[in-house]
Amino acid sequence: MAKSIAVNCPPRINDIIALAVRNYVDVAFPPGSGECSLVAREALLDAVKEFEQSCQNTGKGSYNRRMRAMVREAIKLHYRLLEEDEGRSFACECAAVIEACEGIPKTDAEIRAAEDKDHRASTG
Repeated sequence: MAKSIAVNCPPRINDIIALAVRNYVDVAFPPGSGECSLVAREALLDAVKEFEQSCQNTGKGSYNRRMRAMVREAIKLHYRLLEEDEGRSFACECAAVIEACEGIPKTDAEIRAAEDKDHRASTG
């Protein structure tokens, strides 16, 4: 079984994933937390750096399979905060990005279709 998950999606989504994980780290493992939290914080921040380097070098990101649950939670938190801020649903886009984080390749057209579906649902 592979130890890493390849994320194959548009660069702007890779950027959202990296931002989401960084924000999640700040919320879930704030500076000054206990020793275990500090270790998790540093591991996630290192993983984000590696993810971004991989995106820059190959156009695809990857991360350790053991971090899958935290990456999912980071994406969910990112979109939950967007929903609160903008007052509309991002459910379809969130689901598409989570699928990309699970290793299911996503094209720009698929992400845009999810965005459009969310927009239509919000405008009724």
